Amino acid sequence: MPFCSKCGIELNAGDVFCSKCGFKVFTGVETEQSSSSTELNTSEKLVLTREESIALAEKLSREYKEYERLNQEISDNERTLNRPSDYTFRPHAAFKFFWPFLIYAVIAFWFFYFLFLLIASGGSSGAAVIFALLCFGAPVVLLIFGGIRATRLRDEYNAAESESIRARKKNEDDLKKRTDELRSKRTVVKRRLDQYNNVVPSAFRTSSRMEKVRILIQSGKAEDFYEAMDMQIQK
Repeated sequence: MPFCSKCGIELNAGDVFCSKCGFKVFTGVETEQSSSSTELNTSEKLVLTREESIALAEKLSREYKEYERLNQEISDNERTLNRPSDYTFRPHAAFKFFWPFLIYAVIAFWFFYFLFLLIASGGSSGAAVIFALLCFGAPVVLLIFGGIRATRLRDEYNAAESESIRARKKNEDDLKKRTDELRSKRTVVKRRLDQYNNVVPSAFRTSSRMEKVRILIQSGKAEDFYEAMDMQIQK
């Protein structure tokens, strides 16, 4: 097996660049062209025209950008999924909404009782009877109304809390499903990119690097893809 003359790592047969340091592999004689294609599916170094080199750089730039996007989205989703989730349901008690009506009932009792005493001392027996009834009737009405109101509010709040928990669980399940789909897509993109591992060192497998390669070729500073890669490695 060949070894990199710069870092000494063992190389695969047909590697053009070292997968660790990116140093160009010299075997003494360059491999002859077997075909002209931007699909580097073989281990041989292909001779590419300027147009084919630009097309290859553009393709790799798009593929690496998609791979980076998938990685970022998966990472964001995983961080969200790893956050602690509290789905404990704490039902609201009716008394939470009922106790103000107890205060209103007490206030109503003493209010009408004061009026009863005031009118009774003035000698108006008919009005005194009315306020005497109100002393007890008004608090009772307030307590009944408060009980109904508190029960309704309790049910509404509990239903809203249950719905919120169901919605959060559904969102989490949807996010897990979405993340699994993204992982599958990433695997497909990674499989396509692995075809070019023998010509693109690991340190240069990014969309920004491929974009620089494209610019070097288009500007005329490099004749083809391999020369542009050499210029990137030598920097």
